[in-house]
Amino acid sequence: LGLGLLGQWAWVRAGRSQHPARWRWLAGIALGAAINVKWNWAGFWLGLFLWEIAAGRANDRLPLRMDLPWRRRAVYLGAIPLATYILLWLPHLLLTGESLAKIHQQLWSTHQSIGANGSHTYCSPWQSWPLMVRPVAYFFERMEGTATTIHAMGNPVLWWLSTAAVLALALGWLGRQVVANTKSAKTPRRGTACCAPTTSAVAFILINYLTNWLPWAMVSRCTFFYHAMGIATFGTLGLAWLMAQWLENPRDRPLALVLLGAIALSFWFWLPLYLGLPLSPEALQRRWLLPGWI
Repeated sequence: LGLGLLGQWAWVRAGRSQHPARWRWLAGIALGAAINVKWNWAGFWLGLFLWEIAAGRANDRLPLRMDLPWRRRAVYLGAIPLATYILLWLPHLLLTGESLAKIHQQLWSTHQSIGANGSHTYCSPWQSWPLMVRPVAYFFERMEGTATTIHAMGNPVLWWLSTAAVLALALGWLGRQVVANTKSAKTPRRGTACCAPTTSAVAFILINYLTNWLPWAMVSRCTFFYHAMGIATFGTLGLAWLMAQWLENPRDRPLALVLLGAIALSFWFWLPLYLGLPLSPEALQRRWLLPGWI
C-alpha cells in the first residue's frame, strides 16, 4: 500500500518538479515493487495509467498533466515497473533455480484453487466492501464476565462517510460532464470536460477507487475485507477533498467540524475492537452494529 501511494505521489510530484525524470524513475520503481509485494496493488499502477490516458485526451493545461510523449511514458510506467518486478524476484530465482514463468504459474494455480466466496466464515465479497458488511475477526475470548475481540475493520463512521463521499463525487462529476459537454456542443472549445482543472483531483480519486475495487469482480476465490485497503485509501481521500472544500466555506464549515468530531468519537468507541481491550458482553454487543460483524 505504501509503495503504491509512493509511486503515485512521485508521478504527480514529477509534474511540478524542475527535474521530473528522477521522480518518474522513483514512481516506476515504487509501482513495480508494490506489485511484487502483492498483485492486487497493480490497482495503483492501473489507476495512474488510466489517469494518464484521461488527462492525455485533454488539450487544456492541467495541474496534474505532464507534457510527456507516450513513448517515454511507456518507459516510466511500463519498462521500469516491469524491470523492478523481475529484479526483485532474482534472489529467489538464484537460490531455488526455478524459472519465473513456473513460479507464476504455480502462484496462479494456488489462487485458483482457493475456495470460492462463502467457503470461509469471514469471506467478504468485493461488492460488500463499501458498506463494511463483513470485517474479519482475528481473536475472541470470553472470561470472568468480560469479552475480548480483535477485528480487522475500519472506523465505521469514517468508512461510511468515505463511501458516501465517493458516491457524491461520482454523481457531481457526471453532472458536470453533462453540463460541460452540453455547453461545448453549443460553443465548441478546446479541451475536454473530463479533465477540467476543477475536476481533475476528483477524477483522479474516482479512477483510482474503481481500479482498486472493480478488478476484484473477476476474482472467484474467497476474498477478505482487508483486500479493501485500496478503496479505503481513495475513499478517505475523497472525503478529505470534500471536507477541505467545506472547511473553506464559512457556511459549510460547521458541518465539516461535526463530521470530524463524529469520526473521532467513532474511533474512540470502536478502539477496543482494534486493540483487543476487554469489554463487558453488553458493551461488545453495542459495537456490533451489523450481523456480519460478529
